[in-house]
Amino acid sequence: MAKNTSELSLIQTGDGSSSLYHQALEETYHSRHGAIAESKHVFVNHGLDYRLHLEYTDPQRHNSKGLSIL
Repeated sequence: MAKNTSELSLIQTGDGSSSLYHQALEETYHSRHGAIAESKHVFVNHGLDYRLHLEYTDPQRHNSKGLSIL
């Protein structure tokens, strides 16, 4: 079954990146703030910063052999 792509449109988000907007659902694929802002929030602020904070504040509890970033 084919999807109705006429309900999808390309929009520019707050950080200047693009995202898909579904008119019927009033939903965007990425945050309206933008994919770049969303990635920084999720992966840097709540991922990398959290991990580095654990290693700095409690290295005994968070015994790791390093950090790999793909």
